[in-house]
Amino acid sequence: AAARARGAGAHSVHVEAGIGDAGRPIPQGLLAELRVAMAEDELELWYQPQVTLNAAVPQPVGAEALLRWRKPGHGLVPPGEFIPAVEESAEIRHIGNWVIHSALRALRDQPAVIGRVGVNVGARHLLHPRFEEDVGALLSRFPDVDPGRLTVEITETAALTNVASAWQVLAGLREKGIAVALDDFGTGHGSLIHLESMPLDYLKIDRSFVDRIDQNPARFAIAEGLLVTARGLGLGVVAEGVERPEEAATLAGLGCRLAQGFLYAKPMPMAQFREWVDAQRDADTGQGAGKAGH
Repeated sequence: AAARARGAGAHSVHVEAGIGDAGRPIPQGLLAELRVAMAEDELELWYQPQVTLNAAVPQPVGAEALLRWRKPGHGLVPPGEFIPAVEESAEIRHIGNWVIHSALRALRDQPAVIGRVGVNVGARHLLHPRFEEDVGALLSRFPDVDPGRLTVEITETAALTNVASAWQVLAGLREKGIAVALDDFGTGHGSLIHLESMPLDYLKIDRSFVDRIDQNPARFAIAEGLLVTARGLGLGVVAEGVERPEEAATLAGLGCRLAQGFLYAKPMPMAQFREWVDAQRDADTGQGAGKAGH
């Protein structure tokens, strides 16, 4: 497979059919289409803003980069229909590296628009023998980009698939200056004890704990406990899936400073993301001018 990928050119990818990590067969037709999608530049990165919770007008501080596939004659393919196949394919390395490369390019080209970008890295990609080497090579292509503006987001499953190897890789990323975030925290098979020694910078509270947190005492208590724990460990926290003002207010009251969710914006292409950022800044400036007028 690797030889065929090299023979196809630097920007091509061979996606190998077979059995995924979860034991599910990966449809050969879908993987063949993904191979074409890579070759024909049909894959895109969309960005969902991460914002400050303690401002009258939430201000963007960064974004999570999300893979999208715009299929000619079809439009956008729902992520759930192809991302599992990408994550479970033998060539996740090539697609994953494309995502990291694209995120770094956005950081270089849009420094005034996007402060930092988080990219999702699955277990298969994280544990690839050349992952750290690949990331180092990608960083070297963008010498003007501070590595601290890039965050690698991993799930509990990825972090605990092979603890010794995974944590060694995460520590290596942090040595390069890259931040590490534990995504969807609380939904995997991990435990709080792992947070003590896992090489991390951020926790992302899963949307299942955020949904109607203002009305659900159990979710409130869990989120409160996670925030206290994170502060004690010196970790930043991002709340995911914020959809209602009441949820945002409750999280802010608990001391959570960063959030993302449909309340603020859905994932969007960079051009639209740029417009959204400008609108938020204009609204904040206008509100500040209004206060000064009083």
